Amino acid sequence: MEFIAKNLRIGYPNKDLVNDIHFEANSGDFIVLIGKNGEGKSTLLKTLAQIISPISGELFIDGQSVKELSPSQIAKKIAIVLTTKPEIELQVNEILQLGRHAFTNFYDKLTENDLKIINEIANLVDIKHLMNQSISELSDGEQQKVMIARALVQETPIILLDEPTTHLDLENKALILKLLKKISKEQGKLVIFSTHELNLSLPIVDKLWLINQKKLTEDSICKNTISSQITNLFNNKNIRYDSDCHTFKLI
Repeated sequence: MEFIAKNLRIGYPNKDLVNDIHFEANSGDFIVLIGKNGEGKSTLLKTLAQIISPISGELFIDGQSVKELSPSQIAKKIAIVLTTKPEIELQVNEILQLGRHAFTNFYDKLTENDLKIINEIANLVDIKHLMNQSISELSDGEQQKVMIARALVQETPIILLDEPTTHLDLENKALILKLLKKISKEQGKLVIFSTHELNLSLPIVDKLWLINQKKLTEDSICKNTISSQITNLFNNKNIRYDSDCHTFKLI
């Protein structure tokens, strides 16, 4: 699977956020998207998922323009997890069932295979014990894990996540990041996620996308070009970026 952007320009009316975006991402890529607040990380993910339209430019999946795909076709190719809390009052198992909606038959009935997939993902994300609880009864961290599970249940080749470790404690941050990498590598999925958990994320990703000054830079984190840009972007008198360890350290 190939996901390509050509001349992509994103933002809102009268406000460009990132211009001239070009990238080529493939099955099995595990990519972190970083940048300061307000630079356009969430907007880029929403644009890739077709929640909002680009100002200009095109996206292609396996050579086909995303513009040509119907909403149900997109739902079979791209899953996204946003930072917004769920507004619907449903049980956890019902929310996970929604992730199979694009695959159900005319009567919207789940098959045994659908239920098997839901069960497997609930076990993977460690929310099986929450299945019969209402989403509103859960902690912020538990709600976040449920929404990640819902995206995984879609079984799409592309998974986009906006700060997936928000509200999670350290143990669950590690669980989710390791799970996403495992899914990327073992199931050949393209996983792109934004985060401020740089010390946890940078050492384990394949590629880094950095948004700075309305530009997206794509490269391996081992390249000096990226290291210098990270240093310039985040360094101040209190922290420094260690390019050997791919971590930030207090001074």
